[in-house]
Amino acid sequence: MSRFKNAIRDVFVTYDVDLFKYPNVRRKVRKLYPKPTDEMLMLVVNFRYHKRLAVSLNKNSFTGNGVSYPKVKQTVKTLIKDGYIVTYKPRWNDPNGKGTTTTYERTALFESTFAFKKLPRSIYVTASALTKGNKSSSSSTKRSLASQKRALSNTNLASISALSTYFSLVSKVKLSLSNGGQVFQDVDLERRQGARLYQMGMHGYQSIRKEDRAFLLIDGVTTVELDYMNLHPCMLLNKVGVKSPKTDMYSRVLKELGIRKTKARRSAMKHIFLIVTNIDTVQGFYGYLGRDSKEYRNHLKGHTRPKDIYNAILKLYPKLKPYVCTGKHSFGLQVEDSDIMIDVLETLAKMGIVGLPLHDSVICQEQHESVVEQVMKDVYKQHMKFDIEVK
Repeated sequence: MSRFKNAIRDVFVTYDVDLFKYPNVRRKVRKLYPKPTDEMLMLVVNFRYHKRLAVSLNKNSFTGNGVSYPKVKQTVKTLIKDGYIVTYKPRWNDPNGKGTTTTYERTALFESTFAFKKLPRSIYVTASALTKGNKSSSSSTKRSLASQKRALSNTNLASISALSTYFSLVSKVKLSLSNGGQVFQDVDLERRQGARLYQMGMHGYQSIRKEDRAFLLIDGVTTVELDYMNLHPCMLLNKVGVKSPKTDMYSRVLKELGIRKTKARRSAMKHIFLIVTNIDTVQGFYGYLGRDSKEYRNHLKGHTRPKDIYNAILKLYPKLKPYVCTGKHSFGLQVEDSDIMIDVLETLAKMGIVGLPLHDSVICQEQHESVVEQVMKDVYKQHMKFDIEVK
């Protein structure tokens, strides 16, 4: 039983899926289910990469991640009814804090319908597996690590074992929330889809609400969050020899469009920048904003058109044209920013400073703010040969 639980740990459903990266899946699902929910699309994408997946049946597991528990539950029922998945292990108690969980397995019908991928694109990494010189490591663990390295080498990724010093330090850290909320202590990371670093499991510091992260304590000490400004757009500009802007690029586009800046509108524009530098075609960009982007519909649709946003971006940043709506750099950028983050975390760890990664930002104790900011800038310059702002 314990072997089963340990094996299941790495295959919980991932709900923060970038759905616009899977246009073929979206089209196929829409043919079968008109107006599918995001939860439906997320589950189908997950099952393409894993034969079996564990789904938490605890409502609290969905708090703060933007996913609707009733919709997940309904999606599972629908997929079972239509023969795409079956129950593999019903209602078991997960030891990692997710409560009651059921494991489902995709069927041959699913595999023939959705063209499943044989190789998983999630590379999971645990602290115990990365500790250098661990004489107690079993031969099976070594074989597992060797297979992970082979998978990583297929996409020219840096060895994740570069985080060994970080894991040795962070494994001793105690996390808590000063407002009395709950945050899990497990700080093991996965390099999801071979790219960005994510904390494994739910209710970790990455999955709690942003308002609650302001109360996060590391060993009882107040923390701050330092963020790379305009990270991906800056990386693209640096690639063509242009310096990183010192101003907020998302706010500048809003100003160019004559739209008053608000927190929600800036966040929506940041989301649109992500889309425009990842999607394949201009028409695909227009269609995605009008059809699938909640951020655009909720905050910008009444103020501007997708075409105007596209033109404003290229007017302000013409050097971005080779990267806008070409779809050539979506995965590569996440690999590169993850490599930068790995070097930042390991550099800090060697200085005895704990940094917790949150996509393109680092959470650290308040007393280390200036040091962490400088390390983030220095490491970025080593990789990209240009400076960048950290806020």
